[in-house]
Amino acid sequence: MGKRRDRLKASLKGLELVESSIRQQGWGRQSAAWYDRAHVSLATLRRFWQRIPISADYFKAICEAAQVDWQQVADRTSAPAKSTHSANYYSEVWVGRATLLDELVERSQNHCRLLLITGMTGVGKTALLNQLRQRLETAFPNQRCITFDDRDQTGFSQIAPSLTDSVVETASLSPGERVSTVVNHLAIQPSLLVLDGLEATLRGNEETGWSEFKDVEWKQFFHRLLAAQACKSVVLVATQEFPVELRSLGSRYQPVWHCAPLKGLAPPEQMLLFRQLGLEPEADSAAQQQLRRIGTAYEGHPLTLQIIAGEILNAPFHGNFAAYWGTYGQEIERLEQVAQTMSVEGEDDSLRLDSYTRHLRQIVRQRVEVSFDRLRQEVPLAYWLLCLGSVYRRPVVEAFWLNLLAPLQPNIDQQQLMLDALIDRYLVEDLVEQDQLHLRQHNLIRSLALSHLRHLKARHDNTTSP
Repeated sequence: MGKRRDRLKASLKGLELVESSIRQQGWGRQSAAWYDRAHVSLATLRRFWQRIPISADYFKAICEAAQVDWQQVADRTSAPAKSTHSANYYSEVWVGRATLLDELVERSQNHCRLLLITGMTGVGKTALLNQLRQRLETAFPNQRCITFDDRDQTGFSQIAPSLTDSVVETASLSPGERVSTVVNHLAIQPSLLVLDGLEATLRGNEETGWSEFKDVEWKQFFHRLLAAQACKSVVLVATQEFPVELRSLGSRYQPVWHCAPLKGLAPPEQMLLFRQLGLEPEADSAAQQQLRRIGTAYEGHPLTLQIIAGEILNAPFHGNFAAYWGTYGQEIERLEQVAQTMSVEGEDDSLRLDSYTRHLRQIVRQRVEVSFDRLRQEVPLAYWLLCLGSVYRRPVVEAFWLNLLAPLQPNIDQQQLMLDALIDRYLVEDLVEQDQLHLRQHNLIRSLALSHLRHLKARHDNTTSP
């Protein structure tokens, strides 16, 4: 076999050969029996199908397990690629959103120097970033990616040295000089700068509710980036919280920046995602209808749907969807019953969409909890509003939400600021119904917020009981 550092990817014709062979063995694209026999992970098999370069050893093992000659599968149009990115680069399953991706690529090629991708945790912001990186690789071979989740330090002075090739030691410069050095470098040297998880650089304000930069240099950086006469680089940002300071800056520089808020996958995309993950029930079967119900319950939330697919495909269910539904389907049915009730409010819904299986508790709930914890620490009144608002089963007008805070006696301006804090953090969604602005919580957010509300009320009852 080749050296470990050598990497191979499949050709389109090669994937057709593999598809034909595994069908004869009764396997799906991501059958556990296949990747177990090849001694690779499910994630590696996914990358194989996505034509992402993987280790030559793993590539050959996958082909051997599928009983296909690896040389007939490998893409020979270019030399074997060597790893140039981190292990999780381009590893996400990607479906749909082609129109949005094309739009963002076009904007980046037409003088838009700052693109923000926003949305709740797990909705696919990083996956979209990675697709953009891949599409823009030819135009911007010089790419830098900063992932704030992996960093304890988020100040501009700590990040600046990795943003420029300048011989000047940015850490020794004054704040203004440091910002100018980075912006000038981006303006002159065509680069693609990716800032993933920008919310880590923000903090909420108890008085204003806003998500502001902790470090004023970040605000200066974005201001000078937008104000520059010309810029040959593009900055891609993914964030769970919209920096309020960028909203005011952006209004002055509309042509050179754009914000793309992400929501869940549409129903056809949900089913395509399930198929990509290896769930391929027969058309119009009970299993297919139940998968559609799961997708609807989670409003196409990609991370959650991937976790559920993984639970169905792996132990103890090993692809037995009927057994999975028999074990956990009642949670989906409970949500459907709640949705059909006439009552607008309900505190006793007992939704557990965030935690009814171990993997949902460990991954989805944990990630949403991080957003809740940040809000509770930084803007406690907005956290109360988030929990209190979980009683609304369906979209309601803004006044309903504002009235929830009335017993706490904030003034009307503060009530509005707390609501804005939730909207800016994508913990509440706004939509227009019957020519009126309505607000709602995503089913996943509402499920967790209800559990927080019950906990808060239980704690209050314990402290006030005689």
